[in-house]
Amino acid sequence: MKKYLIMGLAFFCLTFAEDCDETRYAYVYNSTTPYNGCDLNADGATDVLDIIILIGHILGQEIMEPDMQELADQNDDSSLDVLDIVMTVDIILNPPGYEISADHSAAVRFPMSPIYMNDEYYIHFVSFRLRHEPYAGQVVATVHADDGNSPGEVLISYTINLTGDTEREYYVYMTSACVGMDFDTYYWMSVGAANDTTDATWLYSQQTYFIQSVSEDGGNTWQEGNYGHGGLGRVRAEQVLNSEPFEPQEVEHFLLPDLNPNSPTYSELVGPEVYNGDISCYYFSSVT
Repeated sequence: MKKYLIMGLAFFCLTFAEDCDETRYAYVYNSTTPYNGCDLNADGATDVLDIIILIGHILGQEIMEPDMQELADQNDDSSLDVLDIVMTVDIILNPPGYEISADHSAAVRFPMSPIYMNDEYYIHFVSFRLRHEPYAGQVVATVHADDGNSPGEVLISYTINLTGDTEREYYVYMTSACVGMDFDTYYWMSVGAANDTTDATWLYSQQTYFIQSVSEDGGNTWQEGNYGHGGLGRVRAEQVLNSEPFEPQEVEHFLLPDLNPNSPTYSELVGPEVYNGDISCYYFSSVT
């Protein structure tokens, strides 16, 4: 990794990631459909319209089909009543998920089996969708090797500040670390608390065919993986087509879009002329 400080209208540095030059991507974990446990009108979400349908059934105004009644029976007592309404409202206000706190961590397993079957892949980024109180601590995003159907050796981890909105998707870019993954091998992505003040929920996906594991001692030990809800999020891998070193060139002027979703200037054009007279630093995770 080399850094170059170039003097012009502004002072800035360009960081080139020479070690892994990616040109193709593949999602090796892609769980983005939120849990909608009482989606009675099949519109992809649990909301007030589903509550209206449920109330109509309870009042005898429009009786639901048996499969819909089973879906609406939130407490599995084989009857539909006010308790099911209350539980459906709670799903809307507090979407369910994995607890992330000082003692509780969660992980999901993913296979390294992308569509492009070449010999080298690296982790490009991981993302996960959390619900939390504003500024409710920090979380640690980790990629593990598989250890007999549970999270094992830590391959890479990053600490992320929980900021702003009470529900949002966090992206962690890992390209510069060049963490390689072997084809046809299982790995794990976990989310845990970085301190005692962290209190968050890693939201469930709708699907229950994922292998998941939880830890009740802050990630020191993990339960054996079982089928269950995936945590909302993604893992994207990059295919290495050219790992040969290259000779970077100094660039005095440029304007490029900011691709970091966590940046306040996300999607805007940035460059030294935007910050004329100021000190600015630009990070390039890859060069093609």
